[in-house]
Amino acid sequence: MLFLMIVGVFLFFFCIAAIVLIFINKDANKEAKSQIKKWMERNHFTKTSEIIMYPDGSSLGCNVYLDELDKKMFIVNLMEKTKYLIPFEEIIGMEIIEDGISTNGVGRAIVGGILFGGVGAIVGSNTGKKTINSLSIVIYLNKISDPMIEIVITSSNTSNIKTDGIIYKNQINFARKMDATIRAIIANNEKH
Repeated sequence: MLFLMIVGVFLFFFCIAAIVLIFINKDANKEAKSQIKKWMERNHFTKTSEIIMYPDGSSLGCNVYLDELDKKMFIVNLMEKTKYLIPFEEIIGMEIIEDGISTNGVGRAIVGGILFGGVGAIVGSNTGKKTINSLSIVIYLNKISDPMIEIVITSSNTSNIKTDGIIYKNQINFARKMDATIRAIIANNEKH
């Protein structure tokens, strides 16, 4: 009987703590969105579309905003507390790194500027794996001083993300949207 009471008290406090964390995350998310909106107003950034990913349902995620009028991308990675403003013309490629292996890449082919790879091939080399430990996106830039940006989606500190679970599906869906967006940006860059 005493054991059941202890378990009951523990579950009660666990539920209260979970509810408090939910409200804290909502407040942090609201504050982050307010700061992003202020930055966009100060920098005359007109958001025409966005790609947002919250890997585990928390307020910590990665927001990618596109200004198609001024041809700029603004990346805010709340998980790593990083921000990047990238002019479209600097973007030359991208790859998705899953457990240290490039599973897909967008880049310029050697001949004719033809893009290679398919959006459906993103999971490529890791098909059949039941779990992953890390997932990131690397965007390559035409800048000698700072030629790449890495967006860490799942760090190696997080282990055994199930590939059939909702967290991984959200993460890979974000990666697919980024892949398609980068492909479109590169294709438009090559037209001009």
